[in-house]
Amino acid sequence: MNQEPADTPTKSVRYNQCRTSLTLSARENRGFTGDPDFNQVIGEDLQRLVSRQINELLTELVNLRTKDTWLRNIIPIVRHKVDKEFEVIEKGAAAVQRGIQRSAQRLEEAKGKIVLEFHNGILRFHERRDEVGGYGVVRKAWVKMEGHPSVPVAMKVPNASSEEPETVRRRFEREGDIWSRLYHPNVNELVAIFQPSNKNYGEVIILSPWTDLGTATSFFHDDRGSNRHHTLSIIQDIITGVEYMHQVVSPVYHGDLKGNNVLIFGSRDSPSAKITDFGLSKICEPVPVAATVVGGNAFWTAPEVLVAKRRKDPGETKAELTWQADIWSLGMTIFELVTRSLFPMRDRDMYRAETFLKKPVVYIDAEINDYLQCIPEPLRGFLSSLLSADPALRPQMTEIKKTWNAMVDNILERPVRLNSRSWSDHVAQVSKPLCYYYSPTSGPDNLNQWSVWMNDRRVSGGRKSLDADDE
Repeated sequence: MNQEPADTPTKSVRYNQCRTSLTLSARENRGFTGDPDFNQVIGEDLQRLVSRQINELLTELVNLRTKDTWLRNIIPIVRHKVDKEFEVIEKGAAAVQRGIQRSAQRLEEAKGKIVLEFHNGILRFHERRDEVGGYGVVRKAWVKMEGHPSVPVAMKVPNASSEEPETVRRRFEREGDIWSRLYHPNVNELVAIFQPSNKNYGEVIILSPWTDLGTATSFFHDDRGSNRHHTLSIIQDIITGVEYMHQVVSPVYHGDLKGNNVLIFGSRDSPSAKITDFGLSKICEPVPVAATVVGGNAFWTAPEVLVAKRRKDPGETKAELTWQADIWSLGMTIFELVTRSLFPMRDRDMYRAETFLKKPVVYIDAEINDYLQCIPEPLRGFLSSLLSADPALRPQMTEIKKTWNAMVDNILERPVRLNSRSWSDHVAQVSKPLCYYYSPTSGPDNLNQWSVWMNDRRVSGGRKSLDADDE
């Protein structure tokens, strides 16, 4: 009796295709677990059900392959029955694959109903606002590139304003041009900048990596003190990032450095800081690109910039972003983060901060010196040099980095070194009422007790109390 081949090439291919389809479906089903919307959209129960279906189909496929190989050569009539059973498995595998595709689509739609296409992929986001920048709105969005899972990005679009679209476009492109020149572990990455075909969401869109850990300000202020031991390492990252920006071939001055323009990546156990938002930055040689607006929020803006911005006479020096202005902002950022405040000089509102920073150099230096009494002693001299009201006395970033490293590594070998492990101990040594300047970790805010001490210092030093300082 002539025996038929145990397995034709066509049938073998079909078996392999079915097995491959089920294997890929199993991999995709497992991969859903890492999606942030997994629990809400799919859930573990549905995932386990699909996994069980796939395993059952794979087992049936293996058994049928064995049955087909051995029995069809003995009982030819079995062929038809085996083919029917195989078709059932194929249909089951196809149904599983369609279910996987529907789940993947639902996960994508959960990331946003609004879809924009750009040269690198598809952008999804919801119609809502998360954080607002100086001239841009930042939303959390998701980028999907072919063959890759969706990843979260920060999507910056123009803020609603009276500016002409062409002006907005130029400002965003200028920011993108400066940002694209920066590559450093402590500078946030520029993912993409593009002009969407749908202009309802802005003339230009800037994309950069998203972090759920938020900004340096929120990392220290909102944690009620639990992240305090990372203070020095985060400051180290910021100093390193600014040093890089100032030392590249074409130096970049940030122009709006503050805790909310520093993002925290990594994990709460091992965080790292990256400088972001270059909308007010200035790039120097070989082709200077000046900032269209000089100076950001007054709490972090150098005194000389605020004074120059107030000048009306065309013959007077106009406000200009300089490396010295960045150093002042760095000093205020460090002061903000050390004291876990939402902004520095937290006993003042914006008006009082700006009024104070337009006073004579001697007045500003005396006031800053008293503010710095509330931080651990080893940092006071260091911050005092960064916050000198005379820009000519501020050190450059190379000197700042060198001083910082020496201070952190060596200054407190008497007997304890100033490092992240002992940082809480140093903060705890700040006595009352100076320690009341810090945002409270629990209980009421006792800033008023610090304010009494500060006003006494002002009056005894020949300055005015805060209430009389508006003149």
